[in-house]
Amino acid sequence: MTEPDYYQFHSSHGHHAPLHVVWMPLGPGGLSSFEYADSTRSHTFRGKDVSVVESPLGRVVSVTIETTIDRGSTSFSVLVPSVNLNGHSATVSTVGITTVHRIGIGPMTGQLDVYSETPLIGTAESRIIPLDERAGADAALA
Repeated sequence: MTEPDYYQFHSSHGHHAPLHVVWMPLGPGGLSSFEYADSTRSHTFRGKDVSVVESPLGRVVSVTIETTIDRGSTSFSVLVPSVNLNGHSATVSTVGITTVHRIGIGPMTGQLDVYSETPLIGTAESRIIPLDERAGADAALA
């Protein structure tokens, strides 16, 4: 049995906006790679821009998808479950959490972090990931 090196998640049906996430713990160039796309933005994060924390829930993989000077920032986190592959891939389900971190001029009161949960489904796979940074993440998707 092997641990996956490629995770792909997307939002399921329902009232949630389309969301697509790809995480490679060790992507091109030997750095962690995280691709995030929703209905209004698409970003690719690499290396130190991807936070990975082990927790009792599983791995929590987080990126900052928006930063503003006067309103704060927005981060996206996905809970990556433990998966042992007995073959090439496995179906997984998890949750993504979008967090708005509010700031403002002057003291703010009340809850400063606001959470929004999105159910995600996808696959965990074992792939050959090119470690040459020039190959890019697109080569890993082939």
